[in-house]
Amino acid sequence: MSKYKWIVRALVAWAIVVTPFSSLAAQSSAAIPWMDDPQAAIDRATRKDKPIVLLITGGTWCDPCRWFRENTLRDPSLVSLVRNAWVPLRLRDVEAATERWRDDILPTLLFLDRSGEEVARLAGTATAETVRARLVEVSREMAGDSGGGSTGEDAGTEARSDAGTDTSVGTADAADLRGAVFQVADGTIWNDGGALWYTQSLELPGRFEEYDRDSAFLYLRDPASATILAITVTDNELDRRLWRWDRAENGWQEVGPLVRTN
Repeated sequence: MSKYKWIVRALVAWAIVVTPFSSLAAQSSAAIPWMDDPQAAIDRATRKDKPIVLLITGGTWCDPCRWFRENTLRDPSLVSLVRNAWVPLRLRDVEAATERWRDDILPTLLFLDRSGEEVARLAGTATAETVRARLVEVSREMAGDSGGGSTGEDAGTEARSDAGTDTSVGTADAADLRGAVFQVADGTIWNDGGALWYTQSLELPGRFEEYDRDSAFLYLRDPASATILAITVTDNELDRRLWRWDRAENGWQEVGPLVRTN
């Protein structure tokens, strides 16, 4: 019996030691292994014959950046795709290296070839599905649409991604919102014909300025209170909605649908 007791104790000890490392390995495999040196990323891309996906992000003040990191970029299928088919590079917007690919919209994903030349970009927050579809699309473009090259996903996943690459949403210019007056919830929000927006009876600051735009939203902010709003950008006015960034919940909260009154 003492022999078996020794074996059991050894197995228990092994489990105690190995389990934490296994857990860490699992956690590690669930994260994108970002590089922070552009030249090192270019060198790796050349060696591995892979394109580069560059994330330019802001600091702790950038709530959309944090949401993007903690939600979109943690999607398991997106992590797997980046790990298999791309060289991931991440830079802060204040770093001098970003001047080569400068963009005032944060966060921004840039898709680069092996030499670091920009092929395409996706500015602003986006869902994992949108990013995944863009990665597949750009991979194909760089492969000359010849069907060759690995995108890190099977044909079924690529087909689903293609179905989600409709770029009609958010491609229209903001001119269609100039001078617009919307009723939302128990109040009103309207545009002055330029880059300023005003609200009434919404328990919000009375004046906002446009500061950013991506494929999904037009972003507004009140610098004094750091309040951030987002208007859904869509060609279908029935789908337009107003959102507010909730710092406590670290996410977007819907204020309500926008009903145009003019």
